[in-house]
Amino acid sequence: MYADATVAFPVLCLYALGMESPRKPKRLYKKLEQYYKELSETYFNKKKLNHP
Repeated sequence: MYADATVAFPVLCLYALGMESPRKPKRLYKKLEQYYKELSETYFNKKKLNHP
């Protein structure tokens, strides 16, 4: 089937977006401090284990 991209792409996007239910926002910025703390603790703990 042949279709022009200016017609087919918007129709395809509407179909794809219409098939999924909306997802809950993750709000990652609010958890940034917690993630940074976990990452730095993991890094420094592994650094201590690798060096005798």
